[in-house]
Amino acid sequence: MASTVAADTRVLRRAGLRLDDLSWLTAFNRGGLKDEADRVEHATKALADVTASADDSGHLGQFMEAYFQVEIDLTTLLTDIENNDQSGAVNAFSSLRSDTPSALQLASVPGLPPQFRDFLVAIQAYAADIRQESVANAAGDQDGVAAAKKLALADFDKAVAIDFAGTTATIRSYYQQYRDDFNAEMDKATT
Repeated sequence: MASTVAADTRVLRRAGLRLDDLSWLTAFNRGGLKDEADRVEHATKALADVTASADDSGHLGQFMEAYFQVEIDLTTLLTDIENNDQSGAVNAFSSLRSDTPSALQLASVPGLPPQFRDFLVAIQAYAADIRQESVANAAGDQDGVAAAKKLALADFDKAVAIDFAGTTATIRSYYQQYRDDFNAEMDKATT
């Protein structure tokens, strides 16, 4: 898409320059030339909407990929814990601890509902609590283990309590502005 938009932008830019070059031919009827120049300008604005939408959509895709990796890590961790698979749980926990901060770094995508970031923050806290529980367990600190378990449960409950209803509509609404602007500019460019 980027190469198509870039090519179209170059064509419109050349058309605009050509119209400027030919302005001397229309000394008595500059209105028609001005109308054509306005159409080129509106088409250029429409292409800018496509570019911005594609950029934002690409960032959203990168975030969603990272976000769903955290979901996979969390599901794997919980399954391995449930199945008493210590080795699997250690690997899943390691992945969760490294993938969550990566996803959080990408969570500043324009139009992204805050629930996604809130979930990741809660999961990152949950992972830190599990780590603290492991450290306390290794030290033989039963009070520390109990406190860390309590925090882990609270952070996990916070994560699963986040309501994702309406997030798809929020994302669609954000991208609708690009569609509306594009359609409006193309209407002006073609009339």
